[in-house]
Amino acid sequence: MKLFSAFDLLPILIFIVGFLLFSNVKFEKSDNFEIYYNKQVIKIPLMSDTVINVNLVSIEFKNKSAKVLQSNCENQICVATKAISSSGQIICAPNKVVVLLQGKESEIDVYTK
Repeated sequence: MKLFSAFDLLPILIFIVGFLLFSNVKFEKSDNFEIYYNKQVIKIPLMSDTVINVNLVSIEFKNKSAKVLQSNCENQICVATKAISSSGQIICAPNKVVVLLQGKESEIDVYTK
């Protein structure tokens, strides 16, 4: 009695090859924060210390980090979100503002579709 056939091993082989190819993907560190609003991208240098107002959202950039200081939205989730400094994003959905920083390392191990 055979436990495995050649066709049983094919999905395992495909998984191993895919894992080896995609496990070494490196994320490039960005030199800019990116603010997405109204189909526009505003780039803020990582080293700048400034406060930017975008659609009634006040964003502070200081010491290579970004934090939402004020927003006119009801739930204030974006204001309660901690500052991003190595990677991550802050989203103010009611005001349609996204602050993004791409980092070298991600907390996500594997992407699937």
